[in-house]
Amino acid sequence: MSTCPYPPPAHVEPKALTSDQVSVSSCRDGCQRTFFFCPACRQANRTLARYCRSCGHTVSFQGSDLAAENQFSIDNFNEKGYSYSLTGYGIGEVRVLKSYRGYLFVVGETGLLVFDVHSPAEALAGPLRSPLGGEFLGVSVYRDSDDEVLLVTTSKGVFQVSLIDLALPNQRQTLESVYVSQPSRFVSHEAIAIAGRVYVLEHENVRPKSWLTCIPDGLVTEFEQISRPPVAVDGDRLFFFTERQVFLYECQSGKLINTKSSDLLAARPPAYDAEANTVFMVGEAKLWRMELSGESPLLAPLSTLRPLQGASIAAKANRLFVAHLGGITILDMFGTKKWDSEYKAASDGLPPQVFGNLFSLTLAGERFGRIVRIHQVDDPDKSKDTQFTDASLLCPPLFALGRMFVAAGDQLSVYDFRSRGEKAGA
Repeated sequence: MSTCPYPPPAHVEPKALTSDQVSVSSCRDGCQRTFFFCPACRQANRTLARYCRSCGHTVSFQGSDLAAENQFSIDNFNEKGYSYSLTGYGIGEVRVLKSYRGYLFVVGETGLLVFDVHSPAEALAGPLRSPLGGEFLGVSVYRDSDDEVLLVTTSKGVFQVSLIDLALPNQRQTLESVYVSQPSRFVSHEAIAIAGRVYVLEHENVRPKSWLTCIPDGLVTEFEQISRPPVAVDGDRLFFFTERQVFLYECQSGKLINTKSSDLLAARPPAYDAEANTVFMVGEAKLWRMELSGESPLLAPLSTLRPLQGASIAAKANRLFVAHLGGITILDMFGTKKWDSEYKAASDGLPPQVFGNLFSLTLAGERFGRIVRIHQVDDPDKSKDTQFTDASLLCPPLFALGRMFVAAGDQLSVYDFRSRGEKAGA
């Protein structure tokens, strides 16, 4: 018999589960926590498990998570979502939504909340506060030999807490300092962990100068101008750029490649297509790409026939999704247009999101509020809208385990991609 893997106080006694043919599910009639099934014995395991608690088989939630992408279908989108107020937590406006192995991270201006993806009614942990103050910028997770470490970045430094410890009942968790920025500097972007090391980008308070620091090794490089958001790429490498320069740092060898740009590169997040091993950027005049497989990566413009004003981008499977002031356009990796929306609606500047067979963009409402529009990758003309009245969206929606999460104002809204007959929140 498969039972819920979570101990008291989640359950007084082990909760029996129905082991259907899905790879990821939740304790629907009990604690609502997310689990995944062992492919060998069909026992339920916690999402951070590395070995099955019943048969000892090596297991990984990551493969199950990828399989769950198939749950996303516009035809199964439940337009009747449900919302939870975040006001009582006192974390300010939500800046970032992220998920990892069944955990949902809600990053506000002044604090962090941790939920289970299937149980957003009550936080598992938080609000977690920075002991040094500062604005919260984001979170990321890295695995070591025996733990899953949550990195929390603020403008004052980088902090960590064990995800395994966060799951323990009746434990008050605090953020442990990993790196503290000098008083004359501030951390500009979310720290990134690569191959057991943490990389931090900082800017000077009064001059356009930046530093890249590796923890624990120390300074990697310093350079003029303000860095744009970095991204980890294949081969244990870190990609980052300024308005005039592009950098590719090989974390193992310490080699730093620097390429100058003839275009002014916008302060928009880059888009990395892992399948094509290519990074895309938004320039003032053109869209740009850098293919990373060769020994000497080259920066090249895309062959778009006209500028896409106000562009923000996402990339997946040799496609580039460009949200802009005229809607959204799909390009191939060289810039040839594959599809273009015919509606006249302006993107609000947030990057589009791609997950499974869906992509989304956020639009300014005709009179007020915001619209989240969802399209289907294999049939882009098929779409659905969700309207948020009198609410600001500071981050794009998040897709995770058959759900869409939207942080609008002081509300966290949740929508299921399942049949209408299925109970919401199941």
